[in-house]
Amino acid sequence: MAAFSLLLAVIVILSLLFSEARRRQADALREGASAALLRGDLREARAKLRSSLEARDSLSARTLWRRISQEPLLAREEVGSFIRTLDVSSDGRFVAVGCGNFNAYVIDTKTLERQVLRGHRGQVLDLRFSPNGQIIATGSDDQEIRLWKISDGSSRILRGHEQSVTSVAFSNDGKTLVSGSFDRTIRLWDIESGESRRQLSGHEESVTSVEFVPGREILASASHDGSVRFWDLHDPTEPRTFVVHGTSVGSLAFD
Repeated sequence: MAAFSLLLAVIVILSLLFSEARRRQADALREGASAALLRGDLREARAKLRSSLEARDSLSARTLWRRISQEPLLAREEVGSFIRTLDVSSDGRFVAVGCGNFNAYVIDTKTLERQVLRGHRGQVLDLRFSPNGQIIATGSDDQEIRLWKISDGSSRILRGHEQSVTSVAFSNDGKTLVSGSFDRTIRLWDIESGESRRQLSGHEESVTSVEFVPGREILASASHDGSVRFWDLHDPTEPRTFVVHGTSVGSLAFD
């Protein structure tokens, strides 16, 4: 009987020690989550608080969880440089940014894993995902365009512009890329071969933005010369021109 009582006492003591250890672990994780939230690192805050609740449920942890859940910012990623441009893949899975440190970054919105695209010798001024989300086109101060495969980070270089490439865009079918440049020209590129198929001239100042009109064989371009031009790709010799008097046009967008 005495042996049984001793065994029972040992079990109770061990249980209390284990419970205290889990409480301390949960408290430490909760405090870490709170510190991460103050730093703005919501990914770490959520991970630590989830582990804290798994270790030990508590009112303070649940209160902090409600606070984090109401935070509109889901995550924040530092890339170490100012960001010049941003695009999101059509399925929302990836976000790409072009930066002043000559690099582009691709961030997985589910895992927050980051891929660095290195190769440009100038600031990345613009970038776009292809319609199928498998390729990213980047335009840079180094006068080059690069086509990057997201799967392995490899790239092909398209050369032809004589000054910075300010804008890039894919056609609706993803087979053609258009680019605009400080050299006042627009170029159409074949994605498969990488060859420049056509050069369009007419703007009197730098081309700032190029876009394909959705669902149509028409290209729109904007320029520091204060005009927007619409080019019929079947006959681009006579573009329709709209002049915005007294200012330059910085960007284009279609709904």
